[in-house]
Amino acid sequence: MHVSPHSFAPTNRADSAPPRIAARLATLACIAPVLICTAAGAADPERMTTRPTSRAASRSHEPLLKAFSPRKASEYLDQYRCVHENRCFACHGSYAYLLAAPIVCARSAAYRDTRWAIERSIQLLPATEPDGRSASGMQPVEAVMSAAALAQDDAANGAELRPLTRKALDRMWDFQQTDGGWKWAKLNAPPSEIDDHFGVTMAAIAAGAAPGNYVRTPKAQEGLNGIRRYLREHPPVTMHNRAMLMLAAARVDDLMTAEQRKHTIDDLFALQRPDGGWAMADLVEWKRSDGARSDPVSSDGYGTGFVTYVLRTGAGVPAQDARLGKAVDWMKTHQRLSGCWFTHSPRKDDELSTYAGSAYVVLALAACGEIQGAAATQPVGDRERKVASVRSYRTRFELDEDPISEDGRWINGAKDGLDWHNVITRNGVAFGAVSKGEYTDPTALLAGEWAKNQTVKAKVFSRNQTEKHHQEVEIRLRSTLTPHRCTGYEVFWRCLRTPNAYVEIVRWNGNVGDWTSLKKHTGAQYGVTDGDVVEATIVGNVIRGYINGVEVISATDDTYKAGHPGMGFNFGVGNSNVDFGFSSYEVDSYD
Repeated sequence: MHVSPHSFAPTNRADSAPPRIAARLATLACIAPVLICTAAGAADPERMTTRPTSRAASRSHEPLLKAFSPRKASEYLDQYRCVHENRCFACHGSYAYLLAAPIVCARSAAYRDTRWAIERSIQLLPATEPDGRSASGMQPVEAVMSAAALAQDDAANGAELRPLTRKALDRMWDFQQTDGGWKWAKLNAPPSEIDDHFGVTMAAIAAGAAPGNYVRTPKAQEGLNGIRRYLREHPPVTMHNRAMLMLAAARVDDLMTAEQRKHTIDDLFALQRPDGGWAMADLVEWKRSDGARSDPVSSDGYGTGFVTYVLRTGAGVPAQDARLGKAVDWMKTHQRLSGCWFTHSPRKDDELSTYAGSAYVVLALAACGEIQGAAATQPVGDRERKVASVRSYRTRFELDEDPISEDGRWINGAKDGLDWHNVITRNGVAFGAVSKGEYTDPTALLAGEWAKNQTVKAKVFSRNQTEKHHQEVEIRLRSTLTPHRCTGYEVFWRCLRTPNAYVEIVRWNGNVGDWTSLKKHTGAQYGVTDGDVVEATIVGNVIRGYINGVEVISATDDTYKAGHPGMGFNFGVGNSNVDFGFSSYEVDSYD
């Protein structure tokens, strides 16, 4: 709107169905069995598998639940979360718990303790000089995994990048080697501790997931260029490597070509078993350390949860895809009495793969809209507290559509609101249709239910900037669009870098032309150009706008308590409508 006269290309991520894990999801790295230890001493993986090991042998014979239970999944994840006295914690326990548990249980003391343990490991890290790095590779492992855990947790909770998280991310790059990789632990623990590739993709996920546009900082850009160099020289070998790379490429540009991505999707689906599931053994072949044979027949929790999660959040396969529907059916019918999903370990009879797999199943089911965050509860004293609902969506507008739909995920100004105009996507850019009439801005909102606190980021496309038209890119928050009525909040920036540029926050009140300005700033520093990342947030009654991670405007308003995120573009710009828009869009929301 406006108040003036005037070798990879990730696809749509985390579609409209899920309660949001894409902060948690769209951002999740891998929760395979990786051990993290502080410099107090590298841990022996045999010592780290305490209670879960003794139960592993019986899990394969444990009865199935009669019906899927988020509560039982919560109890299982909570019970086997483990933080050790030697200041080591296991990613199969603590890291997996940190990412998955908030979906199925309330934010408990266990969650806070786990986050604290990871933060403490960062505080305890020694100086990281290249010649003083641990020969076992444990220091690089803990640096990368801690950064990944904290960055994704910050993003999942709609938080700004916390100081210790930034410290963890910056420290992660200190361990990067000249070839762009990390000296990773190789402890005969597939799929995560057998080669360096896992650490490289995990570092990329950490940087890409971090809030506050950390990925654009000079240190991150330098490190990511090293990662790209490493991946060119060391292409993925196992199917698990390839899937991890697709997760990373969903957050960081130029890690995977479109052809590589297509082949990875096709090859993952080719491994799907007739019962709808996948097996961990198909993702990484490995000789077990105890001499036993891997299970070549059965679908399992890790394989099915991990692959479903990757296809949903790394590849953008719709939850409505029949193949994913079969996977969902498998997951909902193969939960064990304890709440877990059994996985036959590729290493030895321990519970590490079962734990990690169970966390992945939770994330995958949430990504497919099968776990509604507010529906799962956990006892708190003598009462029950509901989990806040969460939801995310990401797109790079890979479909040419007029109006934008992306499989029914968007509602549009003319198609649904009648009095406004539609948003069009073409050649990877979303832009407004040619408009007629004042304040009939081309507008599109994401359909479905969204949590009240919303964060939207979008990359600006801009060419042929001009003083003649008010070319504005707009982010909508807590908005609604019905015939002849449009409400909500809008933060918008002029595509111009002159003193006549501006940023503004307005409230739409319903009818065409009925709006209220809440705050406006004018000046060259408030305009945007091609490649800038704009961001708008609403938390409580506070609305903020950002350019490349820097806050440039804020306002408060108590009118709207709920609504949809979306986007729009200014009216009255003639045929220059194709000269400005968005080339990517992402939203996270939580209550």
